Amino acid sequence: MSFHWDFGDGETSSQEFPSHTYLHPGVYSVFLEITDSSNRIIEVHLDSIVRVSGPTAGFRVIQSTNCEQSIVTFVDTSRNASQWFWNFGDSTTSTLQSPVHTYQSFQSNYIITQTVSDTLGCTSTISTSIYSNSQEPVLVTETDV
Repeated sequence: MSFHWDFGDGETSSQEFPSHTYLHPGVYSVFLEITDSSNRIIEVHLDSIVRVSGPTAGFRVIQSTNCEQSIVTFVDTSRNASQWFWNFGDSTTSTLQSPVHTYQSFQSNYIITQTVSDTLGCTSTISTSIYSNSQEPVLVTETDV
């Protein structure tokens, strides 16, 4: 008996019980072709469709400012994430899901970067610039990396 698996992503296997890892998010249909000892071919289209989706980084900003500092709450809106890493643009970082960060000095611009990971190690990153001065910080741009 021989087996031919088609995982729907261009990869195949001739093992009876293969293991396969999808490298990109997507929807994949899996097919199996079995050839028996009489050279009869049996085609199996699996009823289930494999859905692979990695994490998607995302957050929104809640901010308050006084004369001496800006206090910014970063609210995580990412999807399918199990780990978080934040770079606040002032040489400080956090691994909390929704951290609160205080900016003591009022530089003209901070670039905040959130990188999220899922349980398989797939990652997604997004960066946002905020302008911080003695007034309330202002969201300037958002870039999905």
